[in-house]
Amino acid sequence: MNSESEIKEISFDIYGEFITQIAREWFYTGEKSHEKVIEILMNSMTGTDTPEAQIRRYAEDILLGRAALKGSTAAGTYHLETYEPGGDGSRKGALRAAGREGRRGCAVQSGCVLCRAELADDAPIGLSL
Repeated sequence: MNSESEIKEISFDIYGEFITQIAREWFYTGEKSHEKVIEILMNSMTGTDTPEAQIRRYAEDILLGRAALKGSTAAGTYHLETYEPGGDGSRKGALRAAGREGRRGCAVQSGCVLCRAELADDAPIGLSL
């Protein structure tokens, strides 16, 4: 047996695109509750001086397709990207990313702002917090 301690190093990388996609999938399939997905997203955006209320709003924006986490933590490119209405983060794009485009109904028990509206890319997205 070796009397010297062996030092092992573990490293990992987090990709914003993965977190965005899996959070939307879990939410729209009903695999995780709205609050659990929001908690996961909020925990993915910690470490800044941004107020908790604003981070929650960003998490809601990610679910609605108005924002997305992008980049890699290891590469130092991890960031939140926000979209203007009708931009890259359209409602249809969010549903497509979550695998729900064209489906009727929603697994969300309390109602879903996305499923109540038409799936037009230029339709306004409404959310009251």
